[in-house]
Amino acid sequence: MVAATLNLTLGAVSRPFAYRKGTVDEAVVAQALKVGAYDVERLRRGGELVALYERMVASGRPPLIVDTAANIGAAAVFFTYKFPKATIIALEPDSAKFELLIANTAGLPVQCIQATVASEGAVDREAPRVAVGDIYDRSPDTQPFILKFDIEADDLFALNTEWLQRTPALIASLSDYLVPGTAASRRFIKYTTGWDRDLIYAEDNLFSLGRTPMRAAA
Repeated sequence: MVAATLNLTLGAVSRPFAYRKGTVDEAVVAQALKVGAYDVERLRRGGELVALYERMVASGRPPLIVDTAANIGAAAVFFTYKFPKATIIALEPDSAKFELLIANTAGLPVQCIQATVASEGAVDREAPRVAVGDIYDRSPDTQPFILKFDIEADDLFALNTEWLQRTPALIASLSDYLVPGTAASRRFIKYTTGWDRDLIYAEDNLFSLGRTPMRAAA
């Protein structure tokens, strides 16, 4: 399918953004760039997250934002505008979406990886499986800040979940309605509610915000 292009304006910056007209891409763009579904600053605790971001920047170890469900890059582009000094890693396993992700983030501080996130890393015929903890460990000069992901299976939380406590803000799209009967969100709810975190539902996303990491110096 031939991609269409819209002229995207974020603050004083304008840039082209490619998407596939008549597909779910339109909803993805609207959610991230029009509705502001991933704008943590609008939350009551948003000021704490912004202050934490600023402390991380001042420390010399920039905040790390990982978008494990990057799709065509709408959220990644939004994060570069909202947190311009953050390091952003965007994962997308689908080849067609990944091609648009590369195009839409060209020239931005976004590292694009054709992979899917899982509880353990592995080599797959379609795309590699990458563990969140491994992503963090491979970026020692940064500090975990935001992790965005979709839940379509509970494998992400099957094991190796120590990274959850290292992540101040999780943004989860809970998609049980897309895979009924699988209880896809079960392990996410289990592990996040067992720790000292706030759960906030907004714009079809569940925000899980840590408490101690917000108060601590970066």
